Amino acid sequence: MKHKCDRLNQVIAGIKINYPDHENITPPLELLSGRMYLNFTADKPCKGKMKQVDVPVLLSKCPFCGEKYEDDKEVTED
Repeated sequence: MKHKCDRLNQVIAGIKINYPDHENITPPLELLSGRMYLNFTADKPCKGKMKQVDVPVLLSKCPFCGEKYEDDKEVTED
């Protein structure tokens, strides 16, 4: 069973209303699981300098309704 919260679609619809000149509004979704993620920015040392890198964090719960995302992995024992 997939996550049934429709809040993300409502947020996208609201963005389209408030920003009518914007197209192709893409939420931060992980492609394989459909779960949302947050991008954090961190400084990482690289060749004696600091480089900014993105650190994606996959969410375990829906940020809108708080419902836990289901794991697609099935546990099987041999």
